[in-house]
Amino acid sequence: MTQPPTQFPPVPSAPRTEGVIVALGTALLATAVTTAALWSRWDDGDLDVLVFLLGVVATLGLLGTAGAAWRLVADPEQRSNLIAWPGAAGVVGVGAMIAVGIDDMNGLGYLVGAVIVGGSVVGHLVVPRPPFVLSGILGLAVLYLQLVSDLFEAGIDLDQVDDNVGMIMAIALVIFTVVITMLARRFLPSADFAGLVVGTGAVVLSVVMSVGLGVYAAISTAFAGMGEWDEETGEYVESATADNVYENDLWVLLICGALLVAFWLWLAWSGGPDGYRVIALAQAALLVPVVTVALGADQPAIWVGVSLVGGLAVGGLALSRALGLGGPMAPPPAAPHDTP
Repeated sequence: MTQPPTQFPPVPSAPRTEGVIVALGTALLATAVTTAALWSRWDDGDLDVLVFLLGVVATLGLLGTAGAAWRLVADPEQRSNLIAWPGAAGVVGVGAMIAVGIDDMNGLGYLVGAVIVGGSVVGHLVVPRPPFVLSGILGLAVLYLQLVSDLFEAGIDLDQVDDNVGMIMAIALVIFTVVITMLARRFLPSADFAGLVVGTGAVVLSVVMSVGLGVYAAISTAFAGMGEWDEETGEYVESATADNVYENDLWVLLICGALLVAFWLWLAWSGGPDGYRVIALAQAALLVPVVTVALGADQPAIWVGVSLVGGLAVGGLALSRALGLGGPMAPPPAAPHDTP
């Protein structure tokens, strides 16, 4: 009896295998860069030269890999892979090493952001791949944060900024997300990739900001309600329970989150990928419950009820439209053909 040939699992193609190797090498070198950036001034603010130089070597390793691939590798796919991932990580590494090396300089964010954006643009012109889009977004974020910081420090009392920090960050996040998404859809060949990346980051930051504001408000309220020692009477005087000073910030954060949900659903409606619907769903389902906890909602049933009624109404609308479209309809016209 003839035995069937032994079936082995398929061997990954060479480009896929090379891609995994490139990803691993890039990850290790990037880890060296980020670890060096963290520890170069960790102890007392003074530069640890050895750690810093190791980070510089790792950055040069990333850029050197990309440069060598550009000059030496003949296969287009492998050359692009070797340029894109190490090159983008190397560009970010240059910015990180500049930030650590200079450390204390007015407007340092402008320099670091410009270096990262400039290097990403050059890399994207050579190899229009997603890694350079990611590094470019990071550079733009650094520039934007420096700009927002300078604008508010120059024009608003710092005490007022502290009380409205969540409000400022929420509005700034909406502006950055919308502008980057629309510019990417207009000018980048990858179109919606940048928008989905920025959108995912916006969801994460919205939730993190609401958690942070809620925790900080809870701690501030608890300490404010502990009272103080009255030296004249020699007694401990309890103070009234303090209000949540970040309540307005949380409401603005919630409104900004709703605006982003509407923006992403509009993009999905106008032909964007399903990823926009995913991040819209995540934003609504994660942000609202976190904000209710941060606000200390006395009547959570109201929040649940509003969401429930709205969801049932919209779901019913979708179902009725589907039933109307799926009812008896005239048969589609026959394909045109030549009369014999």
